[in-house]
Amino acid sequence: MSQDLQDQIDALRRDVDALKAVIAGKQDSKSQEGSFADRFGNELKNNLMQELAEKNKAAGIAAGFVIAHTNADGQGSSSVRYSLVTKLEAADLPSDEQITTMIKRLTPLVTSPLALRALRELARPRFERGAMRKTGMELAAALGVAEALVEQALRPLVGDGTLRQVKTGEAEFYEWDGSNLAMVLLIHG
Repeated sequence: MSQDLQDQIDALRRDVDALKAVIAGKQDSKSQEGSFADRFGNELKNNLMQELAEKNKAAGIAAGFVIAHTNADGQGSSSVRYSLVTKLEAADLPSDEQITTMIKRLTPLVTSPLALRALRELARPRFERGAMRKTGMELAAALGVAEALVEQALRPLVGDGTLRQVKTGEAEFYEWDGSNLAMVLLIHG
């Protein structure tokens, strides 16, 4: 691994540790310069400018998102995931094949109200410090539909790894860690 790549990985780890500290309440996010959105936006812009300079490019595009969840006391499960993506030339944009793959992954989320409603139901226990997991029967009851319809709506999300099916004893659960684009769509819209 090149030193430059290792430096970038180390910087990302420091950023994630800082985000975890803010979430856990170990550091006052207001004491830092600007809002989190301002700092994240500036970091995204700085990352893009650094890549432009390193690759001697005139312009580029950067995008990023952050997903975090935790408990108010910092105990129990917590997670911070984020993504920074930069494109420095038109050739870096997705190919037709990549766009087709993206559409296949997003289609169940944007064309099936039942799938998004099921994700909303899976997210509800998180607000009570619970795991984002429910049986198909629990989801069907909460959504007022047949279990077979829930299974049909969630099958593509299990197939692409957005959800996991976990079997414990006699029960089979749908489980979601909430750390992917589906959460961004659900929360942000």
